[in-house]
Amino acid sequence: MKKSNKIAAGMLTVLTALLFCACGNASGDQDATTVTDLHVEKYLSLGDYSNLQISVPPVVIDEDYLAYLVKTIYSNSGSGVEESAWITDRAVEDGDLINLDYSGKKGGVVFDGGTAEKQTLWIGSDSFIDGFEDGLIGVRPGETVDLNLTFPENYGSEELAGADVVFTCTVNGILPEEEIYNVINTQTATDAETPITDMAGLEAYCRNYLEETERGNSDTQSLIIDELEKIISVKKDFPEAIVTEYKNQYQEMLTYYAQMYGVDEETFLSSYLGMSRTEYVEGMSARQLKIDAACQLIANELGLGLDDAALEQRLSDYAASNGVDVDTLLANTTREEARVTFMEQDVLAYLTEHATISESE
Repeated sequence: MKKSNKIAAGMLTVLTALLFCACGNASGDQDATTVTDLHVEKYLSLGDYSNLQISVPPVVIDEDYLAYLVKTIYSNSGSGVEESAWITDRAVEDGDLINLDYSGKKGGVVFDGGTAEKQTLWIGSDSFIDGFEDGLIGVRPGETVDLNLTFPENYGSEELAGADVVFTCTVNGILPEEEIYNVINTQTATDAETPITDMAGLEAYCRNYLEETERGNSDTQSLIIDELEKIISVKKDFPEAIVTEYKNQYQEMLTYYAQMYGVDEETFLSSYLGMSRTEYVEGMSARQLKIDAACQLIANELGLGLDDAALEQRLSDYAASNGVDVDTLLANTTREEARVTFMEQDVLAYLTEHATISESE
């Protein structure tokens, strides 16, 4: 489908409910324009949704990036250690995180980018050119040394590639590991019951972070929706009013997205979605209506619908989390639209929590 995968997936999710128009409190199914107004059990039934079977792509961690992330967090956290905690009564050892000043000269002239003060450096991390970190082992805080080094031939700067230079370095202090991990725990808001206290713990934290990020990228909720659709049995056609309402809203979304991408609607459909107007407006709106109705049926059975008091609280919480007031939030939607969206979020959360999620081979 060309470029369409991510765009189409976003448009298919039930969370697009906020884009739908609602008249609210319809007098009967024939006048309904949202699923909250429908007796949805008349139009479809569901199989067992209490334990959907979801197969997600296996999580693959880039080990090189994991190592880089660990090194970056550890090194950067050193800048948060108070100077009063620095170790100054022993020499630098391999594996220490130190604070130093340095100035690099080529032919006796300071070169651009070769000078820094209060710099943190992890000895043994290979962050600097060969010989720099090794040359600081054995240096005591307060001491200044000259390191005679050579930049690699393939160094990115033409001026410095292969050049002999002298780095004048002063070690200011050695950063205690326990203080570094204290900073890390504060910055990462790690669970107090399992604080990071060593490199193994930091690596485990980073690995878990990358795994969770990768799982999030697999879009589990889209897979949940796909599985939910498989167990929907349609009993009868939906009323024409709600079918027309969904078609109109998909037409409005098509117009909006085409304008946003700066193309006409036909170009947007063919280039970004890889489908015809009929496939998009009629096909996708029909699928969305079916999924919305299925969520409403589950909400009815599980008591996940929102009464007016609960809806007002959710609106207030959502508005506050986005730094706006409720009136601003409702400028582009209605309370009934929001009721549908919040209901569907709760249904998807339930389905995800109770699903069996395994990795595909």
